[in-house]
Amino acid sequence: MTPAQAYAQLNRLLWANRLPKARIVIGNDLTRKCMGLTIQDDVLVQPVIFLNSAYKRWGSTLVHEIVHVAEPSLGHGKLFDALVNHYWRAAKKVIAGIK
Repeated sequence: MTPAQAYAQLNRLLWANRLPKARIVIGNDLTRKCMGLTIQDDVLVQPVIFLNSAYKRWGSTLVHEIVHVAEPSLGHGKLFDALVNHYWRAAKKVIAGIK
C-alpha cells in the first residue's frame, strides 16, 4: 500500500471523504529533520504532504499530517496527539497493509 492509497482510505474511513485530495510526496529534501510536513493554504489547490523516506513506518506520520489537513487551526498539543493516536489505532484495525 502506498501513502496515497492510505490517504484515500483514511479519508473514506475517518472523514467520510470530506477532506480535499492531497498530493503525497516521499523524499527527504524538505523533511531531513522531521518525519513529515504538511503545506496548505488558500493559494494551493490541494494540500501537499511530505513524508521522510528515511522512515519506513510512515502510517502514524501520515495520520499526523492528515489531522493537520482536517484541523488546520489545531496546533500541536495534548488534544492534537490524542486525535492522532485515536485515528491511528482505528486505521490499524481496519486498513490492511498500513505501516
